[in-house]
Amino acid sequence: MFGLFQKKTAKTAEDRLTGLEKKKDWAELSKAYYELGVAAMEQAISDFWWATPMDELLGMTEEDIVVRFNAWAADCGTDHVSFCHVTGDHVHYEGADERGYHDEVPHAEEHHSGHHS
Repeated sequence: MFGLFQKKTAKTAEDRLTGLEKKKDWAELSKAYYELGVAAMEQAISDFWWATPMDELLGMTEEDIVVRFNAWAADCGTDHVSFCHVTGDHVHYEGADERGYHDEVPHAEEHHSGHHS
């Protein structure tokens, strides 16, 4: 009866955008496009970091990172949202393989300095 007790289904991104366009709610429409673009960019970066083997990440150069970010920016941008072109000046990337370092460092409790009780 009147749909009062039916489960509400989540709107898809397309439904949300279409609804805002119909309402001519330009401020909310801009915000929605921005949120979708940023979410896509964050997902692309997260997917890359989680899916890429450590040895490959450590072998990447700053230029490799710049190329990746610009590809993600192109893929995640739309006619309504665009990401700035990334240059080496925007990226502060350096790789250091510290995986073995933590195993070789003596634990603090093994090397006490000062007085012992």
